[in-house]
Amino acid sequence: MNSVYESLADSKEYLLLNFYDSTEILPHYHKSVELVYCVEGKTLFFINGTKIVLQENEIFFAPSFAIHSNQNSGKNLILSLVFYINFC
Repeated sequence: MNSVYESLADSKEYLLLNFYDSTEILPHYHKSVELVYCVEGKTLFFINGTKIVLQENEIFFAPSFAIHSNQNSGKNLILSLVFYINFC
């Protein structure tokens, strides 16, 4: 599986809060952890090759260095929080 290392996400004190809708995210990984909350609709996530359907009001967790991505098949609203593992 081809993936991209997002080194920026591994900067100390890194914190990213992002809303996106009907967007596909290519396979990537980082040391930082990522929480994804499906606000509306549903989306298809992949983590280390395993497929997960994330539906409204469900949370997805990507641990450090897990290759993850998503594919959308309709209208949705997703909230993503990425933070450096030693942020606190």
